[in-house]
Amino acid sequence: MAQEIPTYLARLKVKPRLVAIFTRQLCTMLVSGVPLLRALETLGTQDECPAFGEAILLCGDLVAAGHNFSNACSKFPAIFPPMYITMIRIGERVGQLDNTLDQLAGWMEKDDQLRQKILSALTYPALILAVAGVLTLGLFYTVLPGFVEVFREMNMPLPLVTRMVMAITDAVRQPGFWLCLVAGGVALVGLVQRLGRSPAQRARGYRWLMRVPVLGRMVFCGSIACFCGSSYTLLGA
Repeated sequence: MAQEIPTYLARLKVKPRLVAIFTRQLCTMLVSGVPLLRALETLGTQDECPAFGEAILLCGDLVAAGHNFSNACSKFPAIFPPMYITMIRIGERVGQLDNTLDQLAGWMEKDDQLRQKILSALTYPALILAVAGVLTLGLFYTVLPGFVEVFREMNMPLPLVTRMVMAITDAVRQPGFWLCLVAGGVALVGLVQRLGRSPAQRARGYRWLMRVPVLGRMVFCGSIACFCGSSYTLLGA
């Protein structure tokens, strides 16, 4: 009887760092002569992510029931990407699962390091933009209303830019503005999540990112580095 995978585990997403650590530990145990089933049972005790540990134990149950390890991993597509499963399948066919796991662990560790470098490079500009946005809203809410009252008391024609600033100042002090701001943020998050549901939508979002100055170049270079690393690992297998 086929092992039934709970829905929440089939859709479980795990940090790539945890998958890389699991792969490295599994490789080390296999090289040391530990059987695959025993290694999976040992690594199933995950303190940082118990659900991931449960998925590993289910992989062990599938292997014990006669499935290949690659087939067991394919039951959890949100945890193990297609390249991971393909590499495992290649290692099983050539009888070098430990070497394949070593290559996989190295690739995932380098990929995670690259991702962390990109995030670190983007953190400072994002923090500056967020602080600038908060300070700007604070000025519109606290300081500029006094100037707006002065200009209105002068009762004289004002430039277009000044009138626009006055209109924004009045809008910021209305509760509806903040409701619209929150609704816009929620809509933006929903749009990003929707773009990530299919390859075509992700490609559309990627093309949009490519048009953003500085950020687009960084994303492009990061994608090329990931592609080269993945190709090197696949060819090495």
